[in-house]
Amino acid sequence: MAGTRKTGRMSKGQAKRLSKPISRFANGALDLLLDHVTERAATVNPRVHAREWSTEEDQFIRDNLGWLTDAEMGEQLGRTEVAVHLRWSRDLYLSGPSKSPDVITAHRAAEALGIDSHKTAHWVDVGLIPGRIMAGGRDIRLIQRTVFRRWSLNPMNWVYFDIKRVTDPELKRMLKKRAARWGDEWWSTRQVAEYHGVDTGDVKRYIVLGRLKSFRLPVSLGGRDHNRKWSNHFILKSDALQVKFYRGRGTQEGRISKFTPAADAWLLKARDELGMTFVHIGRTMKIGAEKVNKATGNATSNPTISYRYRYLTTLDGKKAKKQRR
Repeated sequence: MAGTRKTGRMSKGQAKRLSKPISRFANGALDLLLDHVTERAATVNPRVHAREWSTEEDQFIRDNLGWLTDAEMGEQLGRTEVAVHLRWSRDLYLSGPSKSPDVITAHRAAEALGIDSHKTAHWVDVGLIPGRIMAGGRDIRLIQRTVFRRWSLNPMNWVYFDIKRVTDPELKRMLKKRAARWGDEWWSTRQVAEYHGVDTGDVKRYIVLGRLKSFRLPVSLGGRDHNRKWSNHFILKSDALQVKFYRGRGTQEGRISKFTPAADAWLLKARDELGMTFVHIGRTMKIGAEKVNKATGNATSNPTISYRYRYLTTLDGKKAKKQRR
């Protein structure tokens, strides 16, 4: 019988016995290589040895996240930028500076108020709304949510935005309750002029003379032009209703307002009893300018007549309450 022919192939047992010393040699060589690289790197950069993060370091990251960049925090902590970033994002589970639940960006604040984002960004820059620019050079303005809510609910700031256009449901609900408690509103010089049947120049003249108190905006309302050359005046409705405009020496006969007692009586009768619109009432009295729809060309309202009617009905209501008391 012919002998078995050697094929040059290694049996499984032989391969297994041979792989053990090779594997031990490879693992040992790899360990020696890693130790050598680590020791060599340590002589060049002592920080190569990863050390445990301390409680103080973690608190430093929490306090300065968004105020300092990862590189700046790493420089103060003696760690790399990547290490700092991984620490707060992966280990501490912290949100990004602009996504933290405690802050709101100027862009999102503008969306909540229903205004252009250039306005809120400019207001943060000039200090009207307390805030800061996020570290990193991206010009993202950050506002503390509690600060933004407190600023929005202050009636003195309602000259900058219309509370009826607020889109955030929770903020809108709180504004509605705050407005009911305040019981007043801001009027522009045009609204005051239309209510009293005078020109806006007369209203501004009374403001300059100190006869009518007003609030003049200290910053740009639009937010796009930072070099403010002029500013709007706003008047509280309660102050606008009390002022009386006079011509000449200031006698009652020299009053500018065109609403006489007979005119007021006709206005109430035409509106309440005859059901006439403010446009038609104004035409019969020849008072006020009509608002015209540009699309249809039809007159839609007469602000002077409508403001006067609201004043008279409010005044009658107050008198009725006093009589009941």
